[in-house]
Order: sequence, then structure tokens, then C-alpha cells
Amino acid sequence: MNKNKLPAFTLMELTIAMLIAAVLLGLAFRVLGGFTTLFSEQQRQKTEGYEQDLLPHRLRQDFFRADSVLYGEPQLELYDSIGVIRYTFADTVVLRDQYALRTDTFRMQHELPVVYYVGRGSSSTNKVSDMVWTIVTDEKFIPLHFSKSYAATELIDEL
Repeated sequence: MNKNKLPAFTLMELTIAMLIAAVLLGLAFRVLGGFTTLFSEQQRQKTEGYEQDLLPHRLRQDFFRADSVLYGEPQLELYDSIGVIRYTFADTVVLRDQYALRTDTFRMQHELPVVYYVGRGSSSTNKVSDMVWTIVTDEKFIPLHFSKSYAATELIDEL
């Protein structure tokens, strides 16, 4: 009777093997989820850091290249030989519109800029000479100072 019996695993052995495989798969998915979360957080921090470095760099370059800088809350306009670059300061976003061709969006906490004008008065029709703008990162306030110098002939022509 037992002579025709084939060697095989019992039902109990198969059940235990499936249980071990299920536990190992569960642990693997848990570890994979942890790595995915860690990677996503690092990417978010890297993106925020990149934006916080890129925006002041672009703004500093635009200030330097501009022929004149005007400010009308909440928008900064930088005029050069090619056209106008506009920075719009919203609550948690800064938009950079470059010559009406493309718009860059920078997501960051910030305060509205404090602007100082050339000459007397503080009208938005006057040219901007200095701007202090504060970025908020991780409950730290980082003040940024931008300055624009004008030639005397440019200022005399406007009088």
C-alpha cells in the first residue's frame, strides 16, 4: 500500500513555509515604505533649499542687469534693454515673470519687501535704490539686501 506513495511536503509544512514568506514580505514592504518616505522628505528639503538659493540669486542678477527698478505693492518691476521682469510677492509664493515668456514659481514663506527709493519721498513712481526682503525658513528669518545704483545722468533726466 505504501509502495506507491510519492515523496512530498505535508500540508503543515506548506502552511508554515507560506507563513514565513508572508512575514518576510510584510517586513520588506515596511522597510520599502520607510525608504520611500525618507527619500520623499529628502527630495522636499532639497527642493526647498534649491528654491531658497535660486530665487535670491536670480533677483540679485536681475537687480544688477536692470536699467531701472520700480515697486508697486506687491509687485517689483525691473526694466532692462530687453523688456520687463516682474516679481509678484504673494503669501507663500513668489512669481517671477520674465519678459512675458515664462513664469517661475517659488514656494516659500517670506515677508513683503521693504523698499527705499532714490531721492526724497517714497512714491512708487520713483526708482528703487534699496530693497530688504526677508525669507522665513524653519522659524528663522533671513534678511536679504538688494541695492541698485543709478548714473547721475539717469536721475537728472527724470527731473
